[in-house]
Amino acid sequence: MVYKPVFTKTAQKSYFEHLEFLKQSYSEQAVALFVENVFKILDHLSKHSAMFPESSNFKKYRRALINRYTSMFYSISVIHHELVIHLFWNNKWNPKYLEYFLV
Repeated sequence: MVYKPVFTKTAQKSYFEHLEFLKQSYSEQAVALFVENVFKILDHLSKHSAMFPESSNFKKYRRALINRYTSMFYSISVIHHELVIHLFWNNKWNPKYLEYFLV
């Protein structure tokens, strides 16, 4: 079964914020690599939706590691055959703030 990725507004906002941060702090190459990694992971997830573990604190969500600095939180909607992308998260940030985004 193939799952279609669907981005929440929070996911869209956090995705573009990460892109802007990479562009300002690093280079266009860093942006391109990030985008490439996200698309590769989404491609794998579309075929193997449960390949990443559940988040230890938020069982409703799964955490995909994009790179060592960024994670993507998603959930699986079996009924609609969708991967609901909820958030892109900088792994250096304090995890206690995740609850404000993943509620």
